[in-house]
Amino acid sequence: MTIITSVNTDDDYITANNSSVYNGDVTIIDDSSQTNIQYVETTQVNMDNSQKVTVDVKNDNSVVNNIYFESTTDSGNAKVVIEDLKDDTSLVEKPTGDIYKSFNIWIDSDNANNIEDAAVNFKVEKTWLQANGLDKSSIVLNMYDNGEWVAVPITITGQDSTYVYFTAEVSEYSTFAITSKTITVDNTLTPTSSDSNTEETNGLTKSEIIHILEMILAYLKGN
Repeated sequence: MTIITSVNTDDDYITANNSSVYNGDVTIIDDSSQTNIQYVETTQVNMDNSQKVTVDVKNDNSVVNNIYFESTTDSGNAKVVIEDLKDDTSLVEKPTGDIYKSFNIWIDSDNANNIEDAAVNFKVEKTWLQANGLDKSSIVLNMYDNGEWVAVPITITGQDSTYVYFTAEVSEYSTFAITSKTITVDNTLTPTSSDSNTEETNGLTKSEIIHILEMILAYLKGN
């Protein structure tokens, strides 16, 4: 394993540009204990109080573009791990809606609670949206928090010919799943106009009754 760590500092902004990699630029895990991990990048960042930290994902195939947060402590180096999952089979329970992709973001235990203003930038393939008859506004980012899935606020930031790009503000880093919104279908039957007309023709209207009475009176007078 080759560890490549590059941290650029510009005033109060820190960017970590490289990560721990296998087989070139991408970490691909084939270990039997982690068979559901497709890609993983491990990055060392410097945690300085009140400084913003950005971690860029180098693998273009990852659903995550980058993450950023503000450090609330001077704790020195911290390890950030971003894992793309192959599918949703490893999820303890699945969120509602169709699942596009799921992924993990971890910060080492010594620093996991020493962040604020955290966010993640991610992308969704347009071909998946089209294949499922979805609009980009249908996308939801779910975070696994205390045993349940919670939808977090997201914003559409742009698009190109291949992807729609989103940013999400999160309270912490955890396991995430990108899904579509669940559509509730109203199965209540409403009588159609043809049904109403059928009901009306089953009885006589007021004008028809009057007309029949007039005919009866005329007949009686004639006799």
